[in-house]
Amino acid sequence: MLGVTHTLIFFVGLNHQALPNNFIPNGINSNVRFQWNPSAEVGRYRNTKIEGRCEISMKFLVVAVLKEVPPVPPEQFLKMVMGEWQTVLQFRKEGKSEVDYALAGLKGGAAIFEAESGAEINAMLGRLPLFSFLDIEIYPLMTVEEALNQTKQSLEALKAQK
Repeated sequence: MLGVTHTLIFFVGLNHQALPNNFIPNGINSNVRFQWNPSAEVGRYRNTKIEGRCEISMKFLVVAVLKEVPPVPPEQFLKMVMGEWQTVLQFRKEGKSEVDYALAGLKGGAAIFEAESGAEINAMLGRLPLFSFLDIEIYPLMTVEEALNQTKQSLEALKAQK
């Protein structure tokens, strides 16, 4: 997984159970993933300090469509297209894309990337052989459950104003 590494400090309260390996606190965006790697043993006493590190990443939908065919002979263009698809497959192999598709009827593709920022996505896309000839749209994603929760909160805030 890609992401920024942060150090978190937790204070164990009345619950003396160890935290699971994939600890995700309540209320955290499910696209933000915490990988728990305790550096100190969870204590049996209230307010025992434990530290760990986490990696935070977001998901992005990337849609890329060829805006113009490069001014090269057809054979060279097709080799560039093959290089494009090989690079997309390499992103998946590196764990940078979750899914990727060619767009039927269009000269382009779509993928879901996991990264810490749009800038990181842009740097990856710069590796594509046809990068300069693509129209690219990047959309940060959230789950439908998160959208529903935000809508509920907006409705509650609106009701509270009346």
